Amino acid sequence: STMDGWVMRVGELLTPIAGVMRRELLGSTYIQADETPVDVQLQNGSGQNHQSYLWQYGTPGGGVFFDFRMGRGREGPKQFLGKFDGILQTDGYAAYDHIGGPRMVHSVCWSHARRKFIDAVKLNPKDVAAIRIVAPMDEMFAIDCRGRVEKMDHASRHALRQQKAPALLADIRALVVQLRDRDIGL
Repeated sequence: STMDGWVMRVGELLTPIAGVMRRELLGSTYIQADETPVDVQLQNGSGQNHQSYLWQYGTPGGGVFFDFRMGRGREGPKQFLGKFDGILQTDGYAAYDHIGGPRMVHSVCWSHARRKFIDAVKLNPKDVAAIRIVAPMDEMFAIDCRGRVEKMDHASRHALRQQKAPALLADIRALVVQLRDRDIGL
């Protein structure tokens, strides 16, 4: 209990710093968010653990803020992000929908989007549409792979993306629109 008291006291002393970090993060134009399950031992004597969540908010190369919540509901990100009006990138989890300010853009990561098409191919290996969409996505990932292999700095990697990605994005968009129109009978 002595060590627990020390940890709690240090946490209290760091609260003002955490507040500044949160304000800086919310003042930015881009945040990545994700949540991770954390088992918490309940104090009711049952010996049972409760699945809680540690929500992570950060920017590449910048600060990271962790927000502990007992649940995985929308209230956590809604309270943390408030009226954030930038780009919020997540894995597509629905708790991030309909939160933030009126101009917030909710973007989803390519890995998670790609995974849905990979799952479609696993269910039906002859799903030509899913296979066609995965191919340019793989090429998108190959751009960053090349940047890492060639040890490019941020500016060079950005220039390579600007050169290669627009055509791939146009291909992906055309394939998705074509698939959508086919499915709704346009």
